[in-house]
Amino acid sequence: MFPPPLIGWIVAAAGTALALAGAFWAARRSAVSRSLVPARVTRVTGDGVARVEVAGSTGGSDAVLDRAVPGLIEGDTVMVRPRAGHPATYGPCPRPWNAYWLGLLCYGLVLIALGGTAALIQDTGDERPLFIPFIGVVLLLGPFLMAGKVAGLVGFARNATRTSGHIVGYRRHPHVRVNELPASMPRIEYTFGGATRRAWSRAAYMSSLFTGKRVAVWVGDRSPADIMTVGTLVYSTGVISLVCGYFGALFLVGVLLL
Repeated sequence: MFPPPLIGWIVAAAGTALALAGAFWAARRSAVSRSLVPARVTRVTGDGVARVEVAGSTGGSDAVLDRAVPGLIEGDTVMVRPRAGHPATYGPCPRPWNAYWLGLLCYGLVLIALGGTAALIQDTGDERPLFIPFIGVVLLLGPFLMAGKVAGLVGFARNATRTSGHIVGYRRHPHVRVNELPASMPRIEYTFGGATRRAWSRAAYMSSLFTGKRVAVWVGDRSPADIMTVGTLVYSTGVISLVCGYFGALFLVGVLLL
């Protein structure tokens, strides 16, 4: 059992850690963005590995991408990042789909404000359990991370070119699961730069029954093979985050300030 002022200081310390993590993440993203250079695709092998021409490359103008990027064709321009210790190798660097750093930063500032307010409340001698507000800290993180996800999607769309396409297939999503079953990633056929292309969207779908469905496609500014479609899990995750946020606020604010 702890007095409310001490719990407030602990929550404020947790908020400081989250805010610093968000600021560091943002600085890292900014450094990566500044290190990108444009490269023109000169050849694509049968396994999807592209050779590129990079202006001002220390290892010569001819280089290779360190991983295959399905959907690239000769003449495309992509933004790449040099790989340390490998002067003739570059890594493709698509624009992130999320801004989780923003969610962490904002949530950290909220916890600092809440914890600082609770720490300044006069100690009345009553004591409260520490685990209850920390349940609130964990649950309330959900909506902030969801807001960061949405901010990242909006940022991607603002820097991308919108076109249309249709779903031609699916594959198992490597990370997202729904009811213990893997979600699906759609393969999209779309037209961009005067060519018909096929590429995998990183969106997650709860169903793979929509083959042939027409969808809006946002083609990334860093690579014409980096595409975004809006999957159904965005909405379901948003609902879950709002529910978690509601109960998190009750646990955290209720214990700290009431």
